[in-house]
Amino acid sequence: MLCLLRMLVLIHCHHYHLKRGQKSADYIH
Repeated sequence: MLCLLRMLVLIHCHHYHLKRGQKSADYIH
């Protein structure tokens, strides 16, 4: 359950950075 929540948060952050137009991929990795 915690893993699922963490995944959702990561995905949300990923989309947020994509909308900003920043290097979201580099930021996550």
